Amino acid sequence: MKKIVSIIFALSILFNCSTDDLKKCDKSVCDKCVIISKELYNQTNTENYIIDNAIIVDDCLEVLISSSGCDGNSWKIELFDLAAISESNPIQRNLKIKLTNSEDCLAFITKQISFDIKQLRTNDNQILLDLEKWEELILYSY
Repeated sequence: MKKIVSIIFALSILFNCSTDDLKKCDKSVCDKCVIISKELYNQTNTENYIIDNAIIVDDCLEVLISSSGCDGNSWKIELFDLAAISESNPIQRNLKIKLTNSEDCLAFITKQISFDIKQLRTNDNQILLDLEKWEELILYSY
């Protein structure tokens, strides 16, 4: 009887896991997580930095970003998704980076940061990412 109860308990835990659980952000792999929010996306100003490079490595969007500052250690960098999918082939998502930079120095600083983008996945096997201030669409295949 105890064996049956244990098996039923184990199966209930297994079946309660959803595919969304598999898409949760893993900060042990990437530096930060994408934030899906139409409101935050629309409020984001992108005028205070340039993007030098943007590539996909596994499930991370790696971005090289430059701005004025002292050393960049106080920068707060976030990635926002519009929370909408553009119907194209492949489908497309819109992204913006927000840089909060209170450093008051004239040096030009470049930093690399990566964002876990698994949360952007859909049932398709690839998505085009339209990162504002980056001239090319980025293909994310999974």
